[in-house]
Amino acid sequence: MPFRIAAPPPTGQERTRLASFIVAMCLVILLPACREGDSGPATYPLSPELQAVMAGLSEQRGLPAATNIRAGLVRRDDVRGVVGDALSDSDREAFAHLTSLYRLLGHLGPGEDYEDLYLDFVADALVGLYLPLTDEFLVVGDGESIDFPALSALQRSIVAHEFVHALQDSAFDVPKLFEAAGDELDWTLALTAVIEGDAVLHEGLWTRGHAQQVGAGRAWLGAQAPRAAVPPSVEREWRFPYEAGTEWVSVVRASGGQQAVDTVLRGRRITTAEILHPELFASGWKRADVALPDLAHGLGSGWKHESGGSFGEFNLRNLLQLHLPGLVSVTACAGWAGDRYDVYRSGSESVAAIRVAFSSAGESAEFVAAIDQWLDAAGGVRGAAGQPLYSLRDGRGLAVTSPAANEVLLVFGTTPSTAGKALQLLGGS
Repeated sequence: MPFRIAAPPPTGQERTRLASFIVAMCLVILLPACREGDSGPATYPLSPELQAVMAGLSEQRGLPAATNIRAGLVRRDDVRGVVGDALSDSDREAFAHLTSLYRLLGHLGPGEDYEDLYLDFVADALVGLYLPLTDEFLVVGDGESIDFPALSALQRSIVAHEFVHALQDSAFDVPKLFEAAGDELDWTLALTAVIEGDAVLHEGLWTRGHAQQVGAGRAWLGAQAPRAAVPPSVEREWRFPYEAGTEWVSVVRASGGQQAVDTVLRGRRITTAEILHPELFASGWKRADVALPDLAHGLGSGWKHESGGSFGEFNLRNLLQLHLPGLVSVTACAGWAGDRYDVYRSGSESVAAIRVAFSSAGESAEFVAAIDQWLDAAGGVRGAAGQPLYSLRDGRGLAVTSPAANEVLLVFGTTPSTAGKALQLLGGS
C-alpha cells in the first residue's frame, strides 16, 4: 500500500546512511549553477573497480554508462566550506525564501535560518555526493583517492546510489529537470522523490547482488547521528523523497514498468499527491488550477512579492503535523486537489497566503476541523467576535476562511494585523 506516515527518526548507522542520501540529492537541487573558477577537491578518472560498479548499474538500470565521471575525496573539515562556496546567488535566494516561508508557518523559529541549518547538517553528516554540472563524485575521507576494495558494505552502497544519479543525469539532464520545476515547492519535492526513489531501489538491487563482496571496513564517517539539530518537520521533508519516493517507484514499476518512471525524468510534471497516492499517477488525474491575486500594491508601500507556486499535499500535511498527530494530518489532507501560495515581504514583516482546493466540500470541512484542532494545540486565540483571525502563542497571526465550499484559505502573518490586512485584500471578513 502507498506510504502514508513518516517512520520514527532514524538513529546511528541508519541516520548516517540517510544523511548521505539527503545531502547528495539536496546538492543536485540546490547547486544549479556552480561558479566558474571555484577550486575544489582533486578528482581522478574512475578506477577499474569503480568502472565495474558503473557498468553493472548501467546494465541493471537500462541506461548507458555515464562517461567522463571523476571521483575524489573531501576532508570532513572542508565539507562545509566546499558546499558553501559552491552555492550560487540563486541558491542563497532560494534558501532565503524558504526561511521566510518556514518562519511564517512555524517550521523555523525567528532566529533559525534554512541555509545555516542545511550547511551545519552537511558538515556533520555528508558521506558522499554527485555533482551533475561537473560530473564529479566525492566521498568524505582522507587520502588521495577512493580505495574501493577497502570500503565497507555501507559505503559501497553509497557509491552505487550516487552512480545511479550519474546515470540519471547523463540520460535525462537532472539540472534541466529542476530548472523546469523552478520555484514550485510541490513539483520540486515530487521530482526529487522520483529521482531518489529510483536511486534507492537500484542501489538496493545492486547491493543485494554484491552482498558477499564486503571490504575491509575502513570508515569514512562514524555511525553517530549528526550534531546539527534538525527540526522534526524539516527532517520529514528531507526524508520524504527516500521513503515515499522508493515506495512510489516500486509501485509504478510493478504496474507500468521502468518506462512509466522515466516519463517523469523526461519532463512530465508530478505532484506529491501522486507520490503519496500512486494510483493517481496512472489514472489521468490532474491537479486543480488555483489562483491568488497580487497583494503587493494593496499591502502598501515597500511590500514586494517574494515567492510563490504550488504548496502541495505533503507540505500541507507537514504543516498540520507541527501540532497534530500523523494520522490526523494524513486523513485531513487526503482530499487535496490543488493549491497556490504566495509570500510577500516588507522589511521585518511578511505574509503568506495559501489557497487550497479539495476534491469535495466534505474533504474541505474535514481539513477545517483539523485546523481548529491545530489552532488549539498552537495556543491560537481568536480575535474579535465573528472574525476568522487568530493570534498564535509566538505572536504570529493566522486567518482561516473558506472562499468556496471546497476551498480553504490560510493567511499567515508575522503579526495578526498583517494577516488580517492580507485577508481583507483576498476578500475575507
